[in-house]
Amino acid sequence: MAWSLWIREIACAGTDASVSRDRNDGSGFPPPRLPSQCRAGNPDRDGILRLMTAVHNSKRNQRSIIVALLFVALGAVTGVFWTIAYIGIIRQCQREKTYGMPVVALCANATWEFYWTFVREPPAAPGGHSTVLAQMTVSFVWFCFDLVIIGQFLRFGHREFPGLSKAEFFGGSAATLLITVTVTVLLQNALGERLQGVAGTAQNVLMSALFLAMLSSRHSLRGQSLTIAVNKMIGSAFGCTAIVLGINLYETTQRQNTPLLATLTAVVIILDATYVVAVARMRRSESAPTPVPERQPASLWEQP
Repeated sequence: MAWSLWIREIACAGTDASVSRDRNDGSGFPPPRLPSQCRAGNPDRDGILRLMTAVHNSKRNQRSIIVALLFVALGAVTGVFWTIAYIGIIRQCQREKTYGMPVVALCANATWEFYWTFVREPPAAPGGHSTVLAQMTVSFVWFCFDLVIIGQFLRFGHREFPGLSKAEFFGGSAATLLITVTVTVLLQNALGERLQGVAGTAQNVLMSALFLAMLSSRHSLRGQSLTIAVNKMIGSAFGCTAIVLGINLYETTQRQNTPLLATLTAVVIILDATYVVAVARMRRSESAPTPVPERQPASLWEQP
């Protein structure tokens, strides 16, 4: 930084030897002056100032481009892994005639995707309008996946609740959908665009916890698989990291939310990693051969 201040001083002072008498910092260089203190009319001096301004703007533009590329790359990785998880859920559930996403998380997801695709445009992000358009496109694709999973839930979900009649099952499903949609939309409006990163990451925490609860309640891998768990974990980790970096590097007015977002991201990763481990253990237990009981002797004569 000292060399740039020195060049700026040379541009302002030229070869004026009187400046050397003003030195009082012992550095050997004249004290820096602001460009506003420069005297106009010297072509060389003005050229140096224009060059320094161009270099400064170029560095700022390079930083913006790097942030935008990083944000887009993380978002792309998130989209790929979450899409694989979506497709895995749909295929697994169609094969096993069940549903593979917790109903509250499913309703919240569908509401989120619909809201930011058809109701409001996503907040500005690094990369400009092209990034926003890509986010809306991916949200629309995921909303279509949500609709397929909702169809599977309505078709096969009653089997997971044998204690409920069909009327009770469909009535409870409608009430869950209504409550989840209402709460999600009200939260979106209350938090505003600037806090959507916090809302989205908090929703990921809820989803990760509900997947663990679903696995625990079923005591089996119905509608679930290790492929789904791993891809969900990777997608969530990259997605939450993209939100943290985007706000910390781009949304400078929201940097005070960085500790909260970092904490929520850590919780998501821990919950998803726990889910992966639990699914792997359940898979091993289900694939282990059933031990054959030893044959009991029919009489005392058959004992060794």
